[in-house]
Amino acid sequence: MKSGIEIYRTNTCTRAFGSPSRYYQGKGELNNLQAHIENFGLRVAILIDGFLYEDLKNRLESILSERIGVKYCKFGGECTDQEIERFVEDATEVKADVVIGIGGGKTLDVAKATAYMANTYLIVCPSAASTDSPTSALSVVYTEEGVHSHCYYFKKNPDIVLVDSDMIKNAPVRLLVSGMGDAIATYFEAMSNEHSDSANYIGSGYRRTKLSLAASKLCFDLIIEKGIHAVVEAKHHICTEVLEDVIEANILLSGLGFENTGCSVAHAIASGLTVAEASGFLQNDRIADQASRYECAY
Repeated sequence: MKSGIEIYRTNTCTRAFGSPSRYYQGKGELNNLQAHIENFGLRVAILIDGFLYEDLKNRLESILSERIGVKYCKFGGECTDQEIERFVEDATEVKADVVIGIGGGKTLDVAKATAYMANTYLIVCPSAASTDSPTSALSVVYTEEGVHSHCYYFKKNPDIVLVDSDMIKNAPVRLLVSGMGDAIATYFEAMSNEHSDSANYIGSGYRRTKLSLAASKLCFDLIIEKGIHAVVEAKHHICTEVLEDVIEANILLSGLGFENTGCSVAHAIASGLTVAEASGFLQNDRIADQASRYECAY
């Protein structure tokens, strides 16, 4: 695992592509979690987003049979080295075969780092389509104050990405919209890296495949075509093929796109903003966002 990587112009003609081993997306897919766990073992450590912990823990207790030995852990709220170390200790304590992360991008990033350090299989279950983190083989680490610190890059992507569309449709709509903004940027950053022949995030960095560029373009096209209608569906907590397509764009297509083509200035600006002193408006905005997450029914 590397804590940093220098990605500039490629010095190789080799193309490379990375992806999760399996991706499942559909209504009620979380109910199939036990079958996926049993493919890897019977001991599991599950990290759950703090906002969703009680509801999801109760749901999982009704889904998983007594055959599965489970250690439930509550995410502390920030993806820090300290939080990763804490969850590694929990996973090691129960000799977990599988690490599972359920929640937002930071929860999943802690789970990804833990699975690598504890040498376990990894299942990630995003609770909102707000980020392309679930499919990737990297974790973004912050300080306890929320300032971007560094990234960890892993040798492989998650074994399973499990997306329950019922969870996504009930998440705050603002999270879906945030994911759409992040996903749209994927295409423009991909084109920037294509023109500059910059390396992607596979291993030490390679050239982009045509498949990765096509995924980035399809991601953009789906959001432009169906994004507004998907927001309307999410506001009414319904999910047709329209919202399913945008969920796939936000999570899978954007994830495959950014990792296999590379990021550019949009993400550099986003990282830089974490060190800027927040205005009163932004502080209130964060508080409102946290409150809205408490109101969601999962």
